Amino acid sequence: MMVALYVRVSTQEQNPDMQKKALLEKAEREG
Repeated sequence: MMVALYVRVSTQEQNPDMQKKALLEKAEREG
């Protein structure tokens, strides 16, 4: 199975890397 993640932020203060990390960790846990 292939999954695509889409990460975006609406302000300069937000960090997309934090969202990406959280999503990747969840994907690893869920299998």
